[in-house]
Amino acid sequence: MVRLTPIREFTLTLAVALAIAFGAAQVRADEIEGWPCKRPYAESLSAETAWGGTPPKADGDWREDKAVSELVMYATNPEINPAHGREAISEFAPGTGSDRDASLALAFHGMFEEMNSYYRIIITGIGHFVIKAKILEEAVAENDTSLAALPEDATEARRDIRIARMWNFRNMDDAEEEAGFQCRRLTYLEKKLGLLTEQLRSEMRSN
Repeated sequence: MVRLTPIREFTLTLAVALAIAFGAAQVRADEIEGWPCKRPYAESLSAETAWGGTPPKADGDWREDKAVSELVMYATNPEINPAHGREAISEFAPGTGSDRDASLALAFHGMFEEMNSYYRIIITGIGHFVIKAKILEEAVAENDTSLAALPEDATEARRDIRIARMWNFRNMDDAEEEAGFQCRRLTYLEKKLGLLTEQLRSEMRSN
C-alpha cells in the first residue's frame, strides 16, 4: 500500500472537503457562525427599501422594451459607476414621451432585478469564503495537534506538517480577507441601486 506523506495526505483531505463545501448550490449564510458583514444577513434586496416605499407597478416585461433593456443593462453593469448610470437615466427620460412614468417604472424593476441577481451571487460567495476559512481554521488546529504528538526527532514529518500549517494559515487569512471584501461589495451595490433609484424617481412626473 502506498503511504502518503503527512502534507500530501492533508492536501488530499482538504481538497475533498473544499469540493464538498463549494459544490453546494446555495449557501445559507445566516446559518453560518461568524457572518463577517456589518449589515444584517438578508437573502435578497427589498424593492420597498430600495424605492423608499411601495414601488410603482411595472406594465410588462422590461426585457421586451429595447430602450429600457439597454438602459437597465448599461446602468447596472458593475463596470459602470453610479454617476454614469444616473446620466444615462437623465438622457433616457425625455425620449419616453407620454410613457415617461411607465418606462421609468419598468426601468426600476429591471434595475432592481439585475442588482438583486448580483446581490445573491455576492451573498453566496461570502458564505463560501466563510466555510473555507472555517475548514482551514480546523486544519491549522489539526496541524498543531499533529506537531505536538510527534517526537522531536521526527524531522521530516515535522517539516511537512509545518509547511502544511503555513499554507493553511495563509489561505485561511486570505479567505477571511476575501469575505470582508465581498461585504464591501454588498455595501457598494446597495448604494449604487439607491442612487439609480433616486435618479429614476427624480425623472418621474408623478413623483
